[in-house]
Amino acid sequence: MPCSAAQGGACFALQVFVTLFRHADIARFGATLVLVAGLMACASSADEELGQGPIDGEALGADAGPLPGEPMEEPEEPEMPATIAPQPASFHFIDTDNPVYWDSILELANSNPHMLFIGRNKPPQVDHSQWAGYLSYRSNPQPTAEDIDRLLSDPEGPAMVMLEELHNAESQAFFVAIANRMRTEYPQWEGRWGAFLSFGNYPLLGDGIDALLKANAAISLELYPRQTEYCAAGTNGGQRDIWLARQFNGDATLGRVNWLKARRALHSSSSQITPLFGVGDILLNGTSPALFLDRMFYVWKTRTSHSDLIRPEVGGVGTYKWQPVADTPGRYGVGNTSRDLAFVQSYNHYSVQGASNSLKGPVPCP
Repeated sequence: MPCSAAQGGACFALQVFVTLFRHADIARFGATLVLVAGLMACASSADEELGQGPIDGEALGADAGPLPGEPMEEPEEPEMPATIAPQPASFHFIDTDNPVYWDSILELANSNPHMLFIGRNKPPQVDHSQWAGYLSYRSNPQPTAEDIDRLLSDPEGPAMVMLEELHNAESQAFFVAIANRMRTEYPQWEGRWGAFLSFGNYPLLGDGIDALLKANAAISLELYPRQTEYCAAGTNGGQRDIWLARQFNGDATLGRVNWLKARRALHSSSSQITPLFGVGDILLNGTSPALFLDRMFYVWKTRTSHSDLIRPEVGGVGTYKWQPVADTPGRYGVGNTSRDLAFVQSYNHYSVQGASNSLKGPVPCP
């Protein structure tokens, strides 16, 4: 009668003994008995180590595992912390001590989750989901990939982290290094961090831009044409609009959005590209600055092929900088508290409604 699995190795050894006894003579019986006894002892010891001894629930205990034929329990997966999914966004620089300069922007942002407010610390007027953390390579010590990871790992941290500012060879080396580290060591934050790109000739910063694109980092474009330059670019509105469109699109000698989009496609990158208009007095430095602000929207909508970048679903146009002009070096702040309302009017007209007609008409030039 064959041994069952539950009877174990001792039963098998006994069967060996019986078989040998049937075919052995008396002279060899003693030696065979010694051999089989040794086999039984070894088998019994092995049965105990393998847990295949007598079936006894109390002896097996709770840690013995399932009985033969019972299903194995699946181990529970560790619970992962909740994270904010990457999303397109525009970025708005504000002065938290003077919300009267940007209250219209806040009202607009409360109905558009893709509009974020830039700050080293969370502005008290907004929720953390409306906050984009701000780090500068000019700080000492310089920000690191660990700083980005720390901010984005915090449940009360910002929705995104943006770095200032890719604009020269020194900053380019910094951005190449940090983009490579974020891509290889912190890929979970892809799309949740990025950099501001200065108003220059983009191919001159190609290494830094390529590193950001390969890391699928967000890139916010500082687009800062001056109203006086616009007026000097031609003798009529058509000529001036052509000049302004070149500041946005670029051409064969100036790399701007056309070049950047082509570079993004070359790298099969998913980097978000978002425009950022200067709204300060140093840039809107002519008569009727709200009209020039509106003209930037109009020219972008009608004379570039990039109207997809100003749709509200991707945040629309960002802004720099909603702060009293007297408090900003270089007069990049605003000189009145109504310019934010003018921005919202143009934003709603061109971005939300998708209109292509001019809302406020031509810019008066001397």
